[in-house]
Amino acid sequence: MDLPWTSLIINSSTRRSITLPKIYSQRRDMYHYLDYDPIHGDYKVLCMTKGMNIGWRRGLAEDLRVLTLGNGSSWRMIEDFPPHAPESLDLCIDGVLYYEAYLDTYPAFLDEDKAVMSFDVRSEKFHLIKTPETALFTKLTRYEGKLAIMGSESTGLSTCRIDMWVLVDAAKHEWSNKVFVVPCWNTESCIFSSLLSHGCRFFIEGITELKLLRWDSHLNRRVISIFPGQVENLMFL
Repeated sequence: MDLPWTSLIINSSTRRSITLPKIYSQRRDMYHYLDYDPIHGDYKVLCMTKGMNIGWRRGLAEDLRVLTLGNGSSWRMIEDFPPHAPESLDLCIDGVLYYEAYLDTYPAFLDEDKAVMSFDVRSEKFHLIKTPETALFTKLTRYEGKLAIMGSESTGLSTCRIDMWVLVDAAKHEWSNKVFVVPCWNTESCIFSSLLSHGCRFFIEGITELKLLRWDSHLNRRVISIFPGQVENLMFL
């Protein structure tokens, strides 16, 4: 039986909100991504469900649809997209939405098949970007205006190693690597901070994106996402 999903977008600055048209689905795993087209000034919401795992194979994206906010628009189905398993990390830069994904590979427990999916907000076309084999990332961010993926590990009691891969050419799947060794400390004044496994926070100059996730553990649903990078135009809400 299809159950209704009701989603709400809230602008915390203006305290106004928009209720999105309901989606009826049997799936419990549903992903929403907010993106922006700077050419036409349109905000769009990309939505998809994820099928159930079959054996050791990951569930793949299903029922992809997009909604242009405002003017009484309705969801439009998207039929042409690469097979992939969507994940929660996402970021929109200059009219292109990037989000974490896994390739349609076997078995599902391997991390080597992690990739980045791009979605051109204006043309509504997808492109799969392969990541370096050694890039085990846990974060998407913006570095000097470009997409970057990054991961971290402790190198001692007071330092952390940050591995960052910056996208150079999406069509050629080309990335450049940067490594930072930075001190870890507990502070709330960081421009960018990420909670590591041992509880440290770190700071890197030039990174301004931050995404926080909250889940309903009983329904396995994401119930709140924060998109501080979506500040190009607040007039729609």
